Amino acid sequence: MESERDEMDGILDGRCVVLTGASRGIGKAIATLFVENGARLVTVARSVGVQAEPGGPVIAIAGSVSDPETAQRCLAATDALGGCDILINAAGVFPTATLAEIDDAHAASVMDTNFHGVLNFCRTFVPDMARRGGGCVVNVTSLAARAPVPGMSVYAASKAAVEAFSRSIAVEYARNVRINCLAPGPTWTETVEQLAASDTTGAVEQVVGMIPMGRYGEAAEIADAALYLATGKGAAFMTGQSLQVNGGALMA
Repeated sequence: MESERDEMDGILDGRCVVLTGASRGIGKAIATLFVENGARLVTVARSVGVQAEPGGPVIAIAGSVSDPETAQRCLAATDALGGCDILINAAGVFPTATLAEIDDAHAASVMDTNFHGVLNFCRTFVPDMARRGGGCVVNVTSLAARAPVPGMSVYAASKAAVEAFSRSIAVEYARNVRINCLAPGPTWTETVEQLAASDTTGAVEQVVGMIPMGRYGEAAEIADAALYLATGKGAAFMTGQSLQVNGGALMA
């Protein structure tokens, strides 16, 4: 009996995907899965973390997602591939700070990557998708956009802003561009693993107690959800939604 993933192999054959935040964590898992399923990727990250080979399925671009010039370079790369079919905004930062610790630099840095980066790539690619006849956007947000987390108020605000922004532009482009959010709960990534190695408070392990399924999510599981939203196989009538993938930590 074929697994669910085996059944989906090749589902992205020939499609051009722009993916931000591809160098690590969830973004890297999405890149791996999408290439396995036949996508041609244009990836962007501050450091190039996905191996690109001449003539291969990945074009890797280094740059800041909030820089309009970075988005324009990605757009030019997709033009050579026939245009962007799918945009996935997975880049993000999540430094912690209590209200008393937040300064202008902290707030600006988080909003710059987490919100302005999404705005930058959406305003570059969504109108182009619409002109070409259609496309799909997946904006990666977070459980924190809806469930308060101490010390992460600016991060939560940035992700909530992305969800509100996504719903608004989903209405504007509903006829031919599907725009949805993917909101992971606590996910075991390289960053969390590093935090766990130095955690003397037990905070990393305590998170498990807040998840009914009793564990962190895996980056590959979040990638599977991104593939579901991106392909339209079962999600063709979805737009302006936020798909919660959090082990039951938030039930709606």
